[in-house]
Amino acid sequence: GFGMGVTEYIITSPENVMMNLNCTGNPDDQNILQHHVMLTLPDGSDADSQDEKTAITVVTDDQTFPLPSSL
Repeated sequence: GFGMGVTEYIITSPENVMMNLNCTGNPDDQNILQHHVMLTLPDGSDADSQDEKTAITVVTDDQTFPLPSSL
């Protein structure tokens, strides 16, 4: 999707894990791009990349990509 300067990608796995990736091209007042990743797990619980207590690592083709909490 797209709205208000944000591009949104929603990916759902066969296991019903939903990854919502929001990318913005509009920096905030500190000139930082406030990208955001949210996960919804099959049991309905959520994980948020902006929660400093949550560590999210994306694994694809046997490569790992830890997401910084600044996303």
